[in-house]
Amino acid sequence: MKPSYKITSQGKLFILGLVMCSIGTLCGFGYRIYTENKKWDSLIYPGINIGNMNLEGLSRTDALHKINTKYINSSNSTNINIKFKDKIFTIESYKLIKDTSLSSTIDQVLAYEDNLSPLEKHRLISNQDNHKFQIPVTINEDMLLSFINGIESHIDTAPQNAKIRPVVERKLQIENEVQGYTLNKEELKKVITKSLSYLPAEDVTISAPVKLTKPSISSENLSAINASISSFSTDYSTSSFERATNIELAAKLINGRILLPNDIFSFNEIVGDRTNERGFMDAPIIVGNKVESGLGGGICQVTSTLYNAILNCGITPIERQNHNLPVSYVALGTDATVVWNSIDFKFKNTLGYPLLIEANTTNRTLYINIYSNSSLLNKKYVIKNDVYERIPSTTELINDPSLQTGKQYTINQGSDGYRVRVFRYTYENGTLINTETLSSDYYSPTQTKIRVGNK
Repeated sequence: MKPSYKITSQGKLFILGLVMCSIGTLCGFGYRIYTENKKWDSLIYPGINIGNMNLEGLSRTDALHKINTKYINSSNSTNINIKFKDKIFTIESYKLIKDTSLSSTIDQVLAYEDNLSPLEKHRLISNQDNHKFQIPVTINEDMLLSFINGIESHIDTAPQNAKIRPVVERKLQIENEVQGYTLNKEELKKVITKSLSYLPAEDVTISAPVKLTKPSISSENLSAINASISSFSTDYSTSSFERATNIELAAKLINGRILLPNDIFSFNEIVGDRTNERGFMDAPIIVGNKVESGLGGGICQVTSTLYNAILNCGITPIERQNHNLPVSYVALGTDATVVWNSIDFKFKNTLGYPLLIEANTTNRTLYINIYSNSSLLNKKYVIKNDVYERIPSTTELINDPSLQTGKQYTINQGSDGYRVRVFRYTYENGTLINTETLSSDYYSPTQTKIRVGNK
């Protein structure tokens, strides 16, 4: 039989006192929580941060003021830094911010507090919990684009090809290539926009996204050029100032031109349109069977000199046309005419090595040298022309009643025409290894016209 226990009156009073004490304690604790929580009504609780800022105990108005002062005021703004090599491009973040959701964020904080239970509020107040809010921002797209465009103007650089030039006694000096850079504007915009999704609490540093652009000609390419393999010169000592100016200008424009293997040289592409604005002048040119004045007169002497220079190193042009009339500065069949947007002079570098064109003028003589690899010097080239037909000029006599009988006046002095073939003989180590026909050209005869008096 189990023993029975009976609570005495004294025990009942003790239990009742214990219960009442517990209730009192709980009520006291609850009242304390209530009174402490009440103090924070309409204030931001401890443990709640906006960005990296502690706004404990501030009202909505004071919190707005503090954040504006810290993050948005120009004197305290954080910076956006874009880094490229040793350069840093900086803008204050407030300049890129069109608008913030600051007010709504603080309202969100206060609403969050209102929805907390008394105990959750107590945990925040007693620093037993924390919660962080971010401030969304709206980007000023125009300002961001302006900032990025400014960076682009400092970063974007075209690649520079390696250069090679003859120095003393035709020794060659190589200048190294320079890499080019292009800013990836869209990528940079994305990164900056992402970094400004919320109001930044501290400076932001971003590496500029760039694309590396390699030059088409490197110093390694040019290291194979080590010798002069062909030269040709023509005289223009009797030329007018205008014609000489055109020759010298065209020579400068082709000077230093580098062709890698299989590259194509186009005279018209390189020299460009012959205009007064570019420095070209009016001088005699051959138009059909006549000599007239035209812009750029004389530059065909440059193409003809270059033509002979490439023939002497084994290159055959892919586009070349002779003049209608013979010229005085090169042999028949070895001239090359050009007309802007019509007749070009082109050749491909078939040497298997890069080549350099050097064109300069001294004492009214045009010199063109071709540089490439010294291994090409084991071949020699001889150019010969065969004038296989001469077409005599005819004479037209024109009666002129204004002249005394027996008097004559030459209106135009004609010239003979020619048919000519040009051959190239290739020798390797002194032995003839190839003979080729380069061209078959025709030069028109022109008529002599004489006024004869019959007064």
